[in-house]
Amino acid sequence: ASLIGRGGILVAGLQDDSSTADYPAASTVTAEANGKQASKPESHGHASDLHEHMHQLVNGQQHVTAPPLPWCKETYVRIMVQAMRDLGYTNSATSLELEAGVRLKSDIVTQLEAAVVAGRWQEVDRMASSDLLGFEPCQRRKCRFLIKRQEYLELLEVQDVTGAISCLQTHMTGLAPDAAAVHRLAQLLICSDVHELYAHPQWPGEGKLSRQSVLEQVHACLPAPSVVPAGRLKTLVSQSLEHQMLSCTRYNRAHPWTDLLQDCTAGEEELPRTTRYVLEQHEDEVWHLEFSHSGRYLASASKDKTVIIWSMQSKPTVTHHLKAHTDCVSYVAWSKDDKWLLSAGNDLVVKLWDTASGALLRDFTRHSEPVTAMAWLDEEGRFVTGSYDKQLITWHMDSNEPLSVLEGERVTDLAVSKDASRLVIITPDKKVKAFALPSMLLLPTSISQALADNESITSLSLSHDSRYLLLNISSQSRPEVQLWDIEHKVRVQKFKGHKHARYVIRSSLGGNREAFVVSGSEDSQVFLWHRETGSLIRALCGHSGTINSVSWNPTNPSMFASASDDTTIRIWGP
Repeated sequence: ASLIGRGGILVAGLQDDSSTADYPAASTVTAEANGKQASKPESHGHASDLHEHMHQLVNGQQHVTAPPLPWCKETYVRIMVQAMRDLGYTNSATSLELEAGVRLKSDIVTQLEAAVVAGRWQEVDRMASSDLLGFEPCQRRKCRFLIKRQEYLELLEVQDVTGAISCLQTHMTGLAPDAAAVHRLAQLLICSDVHELYAHPQWPGEGKLSRQSVLEQVHACLPAPSVVPAGRLKTLVSQSLEHQMLSCTRYNRAHPWTDLLQDCTAGEEELPRTTRYVLEQHEDEVWHLEFSHSGRYLASASKDKTVIIWSMQSKPTVTHHLKAHTDCVSYVAWSKDDKWLLSAGNDLVVKLWDTASGALLRDFTRHSEPVTAMAWLDEEGRFVTGSYDKQLITWHMDSNEPLSVLEGERVTDLAVSKDASRLVIITPDKKVKAFALPSMLLLPTSISQALADNESITSLSLSHDSRYLLLNISSQSRPEVQLWDIEHKVRVQKFKGHKHARYVIRSSLGGNREAFVVSGSEDSQVFLWHRETGSLIRALCGHSGTINSVSWNPTNPSMFASASDDTTIRIWGP
């Protein structure tokens, strides 16, 4: 394992004598949803109430007292009316409105909609300017701009340039959110005919054909009680199903939960919890591993100074055993298309390999201290490397000379967003920093951790959408894996139970919808948590040394790999 030394600096090659210290076995630990598991709705009455209700129906009685609702009855009815109309049951929806004495829309909203669809813009603007619709001041201004904008576009469409200019100057200048919006619309005045108008890059829509779109935007400006948002029941049901699925601690199926008649449930049959293969070709501690983007290959880096590329297409086999490093190898990184592999470690050299032939293509030698992490930036061959030598270096695979060097950042680990727009690093001074790519300008989304002196951030991992960040926090007393929302700089979950005090331990998001978190540990167990609830699902036994790195197969949500100081790699599956 790689030791965490003074100031969070990693010192390679030291063995942890405490890795077999007493620690509660957790192989049978199961997780609960911490109260977030969706529960079945409670009954609002007793069996006798139901019997009386049925008796009234059988005897033809029309008036039945409904059980009380925990929300506004009128709103509930309006949502049902809208849903019935969306499904095509117009007569039934009208009957429900009459029986309940509740209308889906008020008269003024109905008049507004009719005026928009008919293009009676003066009438629409008068209604929007009045207090009848209950607009907030900012929403009224936005709504009026939408209306006048549509009127302006339709005047241009019928080539009434004089009317369009009057509309633009008299109304829109004072309503537009900024001068740029007016400027963009004014550019349309130079068009000589309707065909040139439609071809202009600033033409935003389809004139009369976009009235329905305008109506939807006007609806969004109205205060909540005035109009039911489009497809509201469908939205509520979808949110409920998603919440149930996210709260189900063992749901790892490819398809989302869609059963409306029962709550979401799942067993462990699709969770990786069993050792399927043990790979034993390395001769010393395995410090890092990573699946290829296709999931067909696995690369592993070892203290034995070698890298192995494994074929994972059936039973794992060695494809290439790469032997060119002169010291421990601590990191590997696949190119976007899996054609190339980078490896680096304590010999200060970054090596580029052809993954098809296993040939060494190039050495990159600029760093003066161990290389701690690397990541590819794009499919054009650019990549970035970080080290303890306070250099973040951008390279191209075709040249030994750096493209750029950013001085001053001592790097413990790094990752690049999937769209290559952002680089995230962690530093020994317990900070998370983000840089814009390719400019390498520091972004304001940096995170500072309030950690004790004996605590460090040892590794990071980005979610597939690059919005969330996993951080492994080492501590003698309270080690954690933390999940952060990068955009809002908010910690959204933390995962506990593992041992992480001295070494570099890595974690990974995985499973369908990245619903799970897996991490190594210094007690020889692999820890598997539920992402949404933070619940520990299992601590998996099998290794006999510190587990340094884990990697979830990006194309097989029921497979991940773990690398250990016991010199082995384990492939886990259901």
